This record gives sequence, structure tokens and C-alpha cells, in this order.
Amino acid sequence: MPVFVSYARADEASLDLLVSAVAALDDSTVELRFDLQIPLGEDYFERIFDDILASPVVVFMVSKAFLASGATQKELAYAQAAQGAGTAAILPVILEDCPWRETALKAFQALPPGSKPVASHDDRQQVWRIVASGIAEAAARFAAPRRNPDLKLFTDAEIVQLLRNLEGALKALVMAAAPFPIAPTHLLIDMQQLETKRATYRDELKARIGRL
Repeated sequence: MPVFVSYARADEASLDLLVSAVAALDDSTVELRFDLQIPLGEDYFERIFDDILASPVVVFMVSKAFLASGATQKELAYAQAAQGAGTAAILPVILEDCPWRETALKAFQALPPGSKPVASHDDRQQVWRIVASGIAEAAARFAAPRRNPDLKLFTDAEIVQLLRNLEGALKALVMAAAPFPIAPTHLLIDMQQLETKRATYRDELKARIGRL
């Protein structure tokens, strides 16, 4: 199954170690996707966004260089949109000590366990095995097809929270579209789908208020 990996070019050596660790897993179906696989001449960000949409889990290799990179922040914005829409999970991998808890990534459970940076481990080979296994487990857990929630099972407060999540996802999509002179078709389609979901949740909430 596809798993997109976002990283800073300064951390390419860490990406190589992750690729090797995932390849060494027994019976793993994880297929790591990243920017170096994009053919010459293909639209760079459109391909990346397509890969993020296709991935049940999006991995972010977090470092000082990652936090300073404009490209990785665009990828994070799009992953947040996919996560808010319920189509992807976000999984940070902390490479080194850096202020990642001051970013949107603080909301997500990170690897290695305990969020201890890879660089702080003495046995690097072992920690990369642990990271690779964690990614494979997360991908298997989130790979099952997701259904639209039955709103009747949600409380009013939960529907309000769903609406807030969709608002955040729509804002992230707008940010993802910002670099393009004309928003790509797939981004417009995603926005439309989120708008439809938002309208459904609003209608359900209004109907409940009307019954009071």
C-alpha cells in the first residue's frame, strides 16, 4: 500500500535509511512514495498531492530543515486537508531535537516511541527497524475503506467538532492551491467534496435545532 514520505532534502540520508528499513520488513506491503520518484517533466506538486491522496498514512520526517522548508509545509497543509476529510492519517517521525511541538504536528502521535528523536538513540539500526514497523502497522490500520459517518450516532457537540475539522481542511486546501496560478482540477474537486460534507453536517445540525 502507498505511504507518502515528506522530508527536507538535507535529510535525504535519513530517507535512504527508512527505505532500507521498510524493505527489510517481513511480509510488508508498504510502498514508500517520495519526490525523487517523480519523472522529469511531470508536474511536481500535482504528483505529490496525488500521492498524498492515495496514501492512507502520510509520514513526515521532522527536523530543523523540515520545519524551515516551504515545500514540506505545503505538503503538510495538503495532508492536513486529507486528514480532516478522513482520507489519511498523519505520522511524524522525529529525526532530531527541533521545535516540532510548536507546529500543527504536535496533535499527532509520533515515532520513535515516546517521540524520542532518532538522533538520540545509540542503536540507529534498531530504531529505524522500530520506525519502519510503526509505519507498516499504521498503514495497515488506516488502509481499510472509510465510510461516511452515520450522523444519527453523533451528539450535537460531535457534529460541531466535525464542522470545525472540515473548516480546517478547507483552509488547508486553499493554502495548498495558493502556489498555483490556477487551482488544479483535483484540488477543486476535493474542495467541492468537503463543501458537500459541510453542508450535510450543517443541515443535520439545523434539523436537530428545529426539533427542539
